[in-house]
Amino acid sequence: MRLASIRRDGYRLGVVRGEKVLDLAKAEEALGAELPADIVALMGWDLVKFGEVVDRAWEELWEPLSEVPLGPPVPRPNKFLALAQDGRYAVVDQARVEEALQAAHLELPAR
Repeated sequence: MRLASIRRDGYRLGVVRGEKVLDLAKAEEALGAELPADIVALMGWDLVKFGEVVDRAWEELWEPLSEVPLGPPVPRPNKFLALAQDGRYAVVDQARVEEALQAAHLELPAR
C-alpha cells in the first residue's frame, strides 16, 4: 500500500495499489467509515485498522492512477528540510526563508 495526495477540493489522502487509486474522501462516504483526511491525520491512526478499512473498498471505488490529479506528498508542510552545500542540515520556517538562505551563504533567485 502506498499513499498519495489527490488534488480535488484542496488535497485529499489516497491509497495507491498497482495502477489504481482509492480517494479516501469518496470511500469514507461509500463505506460509512471515518477515514483520515490527510497524511498528518493518518499518523494518529492504527495502521492495521486503516488497512482493514481500505481492504473493504469495493472495486468501483478505485480509479485509474493515470486519471487522478496527484499533489505533493505533504500538501502544507510547516518546515522544509534541506541539505546545505557544506553537508549541514537546515530546517527552514516559511517566514524565514530569506534569512536562512543568507545564513547558508546562498542567494534568492533573481526575479
